[in-house]
Amino acid sequence: MDHGSDRPRWGHIVVTALVLMLAVACGGGESTDEGGIPYEDLGETTPAGIRLNEMLQREEIVPLRDVIGGDWDSVYVKYYQHGWFTISTVEEDIGASIEIAKNTVFKTLLVLFRNGKPQRAINVHVGMGPGRYGRNVVIDNKTDHSSTRLLLVDPPP
Repeated sequence: MDHGSDRPRWGHIVVTALVLMLAVACGGGESTDEGGIPYEDLGETTPAGIRLNEMLQREEIVPLRDVIGGDWDSVYVKYYQHGWFTISTVEEDIGASIEIAKNTVFKTLLVLFRNGKPQRAINVHVGMGPGRYGRNVVIDNKTDHSSTRLLLVDPPP
């Protein structure tokens, strides 16, 4: 039995496996756009994620800026009440790409703008009122505390 012919095949398999592992480690396994706006997931275990989930149970009014932080002057909120949406939908709406796999699905996504340019995209794990809001937008859970989503309100000037 000649095992010498198996050796080159194993060598190719090992090299291929190493190249694939390196590509995934460097982000080559995701379909992202270079130069897109940064993406952040405020999951249920992050301080902001915990705060947002707590707000669903309380009657209070809090500036969105106090919960998510950052330097921004307007926010676009995409929320689809009856299912999920893909990042492509948001990118079409805002006219910019986001640094995340294109097949990622969301329930609520915030895109923060400064001087009319998108700066950061944030996935939140609670429903929020969709729309475009200014820098002073507040989360108003006093108005309808029975809702399954947080209401966002631009205060009058």
